[in-house]
Amino acid sequence: MHAGAAAPAWTVVTVATSPAVAARVLATDEVDVVVGPSADGGYDLIGRRAPRPELFTDVPWSTPAVLDWLRAEVTAAGDRPARTTEFLRRLPR
Repeated sequence: MHAGAAAPAWTVVTVATSPAVAARVLATDEVDVVVGPSADGGYDLIGRRAPRPELFTDVPWSTPAVLDWLRAEVTAAGDRPARTTEFLRRLPR
């Protein structure tokens, strides 16, 4: 913004799960896939021990069903999924 310019009439705020949190969860060896859930039914982070590109194919993007779809996909593949929020309370600080 330039000096003397009027402040914008809008504000944008984004909240996302830190990749460091996912790394700490995956380091516990208790899960294979970690997801940072978002308020709209989707997720803002996904971490997995090995690449699996099909987790980004045929996803019902921009719907409240995204997180449930992902959970079903990883569980069907035999992965142990977890949300970052489930682990944040018990990880050492």
